[in-house]
Amino acid sequence: MVKVRYFLFLLALLAVGIPAYATSVRAVELDELVGSSDQIFLGRVVEVRQGTLAGFDLNYTEYTFAVSDWIKGGSGDTLKVRQLGRGAGAPVLPGIPAYKKGAEILLFIHRPSRIGLTSPVGMDQGYYPVEKDGNGDRTVHLRTMNASVERLQSRLQAGKSPAPGLPATDRMPLDEFVSLVRRLK
Repeated sequence: MVKVRYFLFLLALLAVGIPAYATSVRAVELDELVGSSDQIFLGRVVEVRQGTLAGFDLNYTEYTFAVSDWIKGGSGDTLKVRQLGRGAGAPVLPGIPAYKKGAEILLFIHRPSRIGLTSPVGMDQGYYPVEKDGNGDRTVHLRTMNASVERLQSRLQAGKSPAPGLPATDRMPLDEFVSLVRRLK
């Protein structure tokens, strides 16, 4: 009888369909992103390795960063960040970014959990890969943060000359973005 119930349960699961893997994350403002972050840093990925947490049977990806600039909550030249993941560094949840060795990244992360795992605040909203523009200047792509940055620049410029508009490409010089983040911490 137990086998029949089990079979009927599995059949019912198949009848309702297999859920799609997707996540929906509330958009956050830059000042909320900064306030919710335990650590904010600029660094280069120097090592990527996978592992399994003993006693939990959870796979993780551990990234080692050479930190070039601590903006909030940290110190030292290197930082190890463990994110929930599966083999080959693939994220378990869509929206959790994976980082490639050699990439320079500005990262806003939560305080690690009691088992040592963390993630960017707001999933990919807390992840800013550094890119070089046509002149070789380092920039970040603001993506969903573009409007928030414009609002903050206007608010911080209150009583002064109007805030400059962001370029149509929604990229911002890294130094300018970091300066804005420092003003918010």
